Amino acid sequence: MNYCWRFCLGLLLEQALLRDSFGVRFVPIFHPSPRRVKVHIRNALSSRGGGGGDAVGETEDDEERYSRQVFALGAEAHKRIRSSTVYLDGPGLDAAYFKGELDDLGRAYHRAARSETGKSDDDCDVSDEEVLMEYLKRLNPSVQVSVVKYSDFRPLDDSLRGVLLCVDRCHEKLLVMNGLARRHNLAFVGTETAGVYGRVFCDFGTSFEVNDTDGETPLVIPLDRVERGISDEILFVTCLEGQQHDVSKGEEIRFIDPNGDSSEQKCTVIEVHTPLRLSIEVDKKGGSCQEWIESVNKKYVAFSRIKASKKLSFDDLAIASKKASSDASIFTPSDLGKSFDDNRRAALFACFRAASSFVGDHLRWADDNDLDDFCELVRTFMSNCESEHCFLSESQHFNVEQFLEVGRAKFSPIQAFFGAIASQEALKALTGLYHPIQQFLLYDCDEILNSPSDRTCSVNEKEGSDRNTCGLRHILGDSIVEDLQSMRVFVVGAGAIGCEILKNLAAMGIGSKSKGRVIITDMDTIEKSNLSRQLLFRDSDVGKFKSSAATQAILRFNNKMKIDSHSSKVGDSEHNPFDDLFWRKGVDIVLNALDNMEARFFTDRQCVANGKPLIDSGTLGPKGNVQVVIPHKSESYSSSADPPDPAIAVCTLKNFPYAISHTIQWGRDLFEDVFSRRPSQVNDARDSLSSTCVEAFVSRLIQERGENGFQQFAAELKEDVSPDLESSDIRAHSLEWAASTAVKLFRDSIETLLLKHPPGSLDDDGEPFWSGTRRQPRVLSFSGSVPLDAMQSSVNENLIDFVRYAARLRAEMYASKPIRDPFEFSRNDAEASLNSAEQAQPSDKEVMDTDTVNVLIDSLRRLSSFSKPLNTAEFEKDDDSNGHIAFVTAASNLRAMSYGIPPVNRLQTRRIAGNIVPAVISTTAAVSALSCIELVKLAQGAQLKLHRNAFMNLALPFFAFTSPLPAEVMPGLQGRQYTIWDRLKVRESKKALAKGGISLRKLIRRIKQLASTNPKKVSVLSISFGPYLLYASFLHDDDKNHLKSSLWNILEELTEVDDDFVSTRSNDNRSTEYSPTQKFVDLSVIVEDPDNGSECELPLVRVFRRFL
Repeated sequence: MNYCWRFCLGLLLEQALLRDSFGVRFVPIFHPSPRRVKVHIRNALSSRGGGGGDAVGETEDDEERYSRQVFALGAEAHKRIRSSTVYLDGPGLDAAYFKGELDDLGRAYHRAARSETGKSDDDCDVSDEEVLMEYLKRLNPSVQVSVVKYSDFRPLDDSLRGVLLCVDRCHEKLLVMNGLARRHNLAFVGTETAGVYGRVFCDFGTSFEVNDTDGETPLVIPLDRVERGISDEILFVTCLEGQQHDVSKGEEIRFIDPNGDSSEQKCTVIEVHTPLRLSIEVDKKGGSCQEWIESVNKKYVAFSRIKASKKLSFDDLAIASKKASSDASIFTPSDLGKSFDDNRRAALFACFRAASSFVGDHLRWADDNDLDDFCELVRTFMSNCESEHCFLSESQHFNVEQFLEVGRAKFSPIQAFFGAIASQEALKALTGLYHPIQQFLLYDCDEILNSPSDRTCSVNEKEGSDRNTCGLRHILGDSIVEDLQSMRVFVVGAGAIGCEILKNLAAMGIGSKSKGRVIITDMDTIEKSNLSRQLLFRDSDVGKFKSSAATQAILRFNNKMKIDSHSSKVGDSEHNPFDDLFWRKGVDIVLNALDNMEARFFTDRQCVANGKPLIDSGTLGPKGNVQVVIPHKSESYSSSADPPDPAIAVCTLKNFPYAISHTIQWGRDLFEDVFSRRPSQVNDARDSLSSTCVEAFVSRLIQERGENGFQQFAAELKEDVSPDLESSDIRAHSLEWAASTAVKLFRDSIETLLLKHPPGSLDDDGEPFWSGTRRQPRVLSFSGSVPLDAMQSSVNENLIDFVRYAARLRAEMYASKPIRDPFEFSRNDAEASLNSAEQAQPSDKEVMDTDTVNVLIDSLRRLSSFSKPLNTAEFEKDDDSNGHIAFVTAASNLRAMSYGIPPVNRLQTRRIAGNIVPAVISTTAAVSALSCIELVKLAQGAQLKLHRNAFMNLALPFFAFTSPLPAEVMPGLQGRQYTIWDRLKVRESKKALAKGGISLRKLIRRIKQLASTNPKKVSVLSISFGPYLLYASFLHDDDKNHLKSSLWNILEELTEVDDDFVSTRSNDNRSTEYSPTQKFVDLSVIVEDPDNGSECELPLVRVFRRFL
């Protein structure tokens, strides 16, 4: 069984068709071979397995497991995948192509599968096919997997969507399989790799419909107004101030009412004037133009673009191959420096055809002696006619020579990249989601290839001792591979990207030599939702630390790797193994696999400070990016990072929301306030009372919180330790509290706001108060009368949900265990409580008794009798059984409907409230592969122009590979120049150490000497460490005591006085943390340029501390 086929089958299944798509029926196809026994496996697995759309049921476990995929693909596409069939054809070119010796990643998968299933290579009775099938079942037991011979092939069910995927097939076989796919109405994807080169071909038939070309969720744009345009048919649409639309000319939009329902009438955008204003043409409207405009402005509160489907027509492989030499439009561009070179593309495309033809004729790969014959084949296929001669240019001949030299081996990152792309294209065929490749994608990384003399490989490829990396050695040579495997590589994060990176590192043998090591850290534990995209983990790993589980899994791929596993957060200054010494000497290259910006900025600062290379990668659904940071050559990660998203203003959240994100954040804050902060407040008071008398506690509280804070505390404590808890059961109390809270939030508070700012009132500028982003709210009340309009019905449903889940969470504060029965608080209970609360009269506008102190003392005395602390709730977004998302959704939707904002479902609420990043494993596999290619270049010491930053959007598809930007050059004194990588170094002397440390005066003198050849003319204006100002000329020039002080004493005094003042400065390359044990500190210094009197910032001044 060919190792390349084994790899691609495993990767494909793990990525898109097993881990992400639990309903897929997957059928690998074995071609007949005298060395292969017939294997036919049809396992009767879970009823969730593919084979019929309606028969596929989804459990709560499935919803949690596949939530990130649903966020990326959508529920409809997810459903289509579950009822689809995939046929995989392999292996290689009739088993004579590679014979497995030069396929490192295939070998790694072979070892992993044998190890995990407990089958050693000595188990002759167990075939590789059987081991592979068992391995795949472990990845996802719910997927039905069958194995058939080519002669027995037939589609399982013509009514199901299907795709036929061919891996590393010769061109003639691809033509046969493409024809087979067309006869059976199957989409067709073919992919192959040769060394550092690869390609994908797609044929989805003559009429393929793409339901969603980009996968982007249309924005719901708050509507300001609709106005008459140049005619009755042309109207102007204006967005709410500050809310930019995402609409393009020619698209259609529809209006949305406060209940979230869309207008039946569609309008075509005929002009986009600004990001806030556009013109539409109305197809049809009843009555006059003005009446229609007034109706829209009165009824609708937002608008959104309508996603249009697109019909595509594909050529079969035979026709597409003929077009390839003359029609560049059938190639999807990738590397901008290569894709538009027609001659290069034509030569490399022909190389794949030539390799297929040569191997088919000779049953071996061409060697150096066959170069002329191989070039002749390339010329033939470039001309598409054997009788016509095609001349190879010098550059084309060089491309062909390189292809021939390395093409017989497999390069693990290229395999991973094309496995990911092929997987994604298969998913597109199954779902109609995202625009497919039409029709070829060529990509290579031949910039990693040195001259042939540098690619010397001493390993015997058939009997050598290091067969694990024969392919890598064949491509790169022994020297580079030895360097790679001797590196200390720090992988920060063991999530989706981290797992993919580690798999590639294992195949490349990174950390397997004496000095080499892979260091992994991830502070998170494995959750059920991780399993669909983090391929190293299994169900049995849930609850374990990701770093330790990943280490155990990756050693099955390559047990020669030396791995240090940590569960520490990078950036923590205490109890952290990643100290200054680690960053200086313990790591050679850093690979970021992170999901937050704070940690990214921290690792970037450390890499710049210590001169370490950094490769950062990230994904967002089908989008992915890779950035490589090369010391002293490129800009840093922070140099071009986007600014953080602005926080939502408190006044917007509290009184003036105008977008669903505002109301969801309000609902999330409400959850934290009521079910986390308030029970914690009660517990803290209870603990304090154990050592303090009630009167002393009240006195201290008044001093600490002031009158308003004291009043709020007293009111909350009175409610949370209510006498009702003693006289009635918790359930009744919780229902009453929940209903009362709903009335306060959605009726009483809105009435109070409207009394303060009545409709028609003006603001301080004389403008209507309720205008622009200040939307006039409406009072919400529960109504049991029938019939109800759609709006009131929705209000009722959300009020009932709010009361049910608020009561449940309230009861859990006092209960001994969580309430897991969703019917514990029924609809009837909620309705009865709401009716009672609606009829109750507000008690003097919620004002407490005049003697607040006595009320509080009574509450505290009741509290002291509580036998146990209250339970606090920690928001958990992925567990639907806990009611957290249900509560936030109901609260958010009620507030949204009050302010005329279209409500959303729980899935959308979960994404925003939980700050969930949509994830697709094909994207993570692709960016991880590209990261490992850049790792190779760093080991080679490649020039900056040979490195590639990458941005891709697999949905479009779009690929952009560009060289990193060089580090920005900044001016210094006397015409000197420097970059962020430069440091002026000051080393503390033994004499200074004996006096308690280098003095500020001595430091200033040394800085002047380093900054200029004429130090007497230089004036140091300021010295700072992060946010701390250590020296300013206008403050300290005459302060002899300060100038005599030790730098270290000054730092200790400043940082101890106000630790809270330390800014994270997360997007700055300057360290902001200080510890007396640090080996050095980096100081910012501003001097005056003696030539023109202007201020000039020097490179960071690094002061090295000497210790006894």
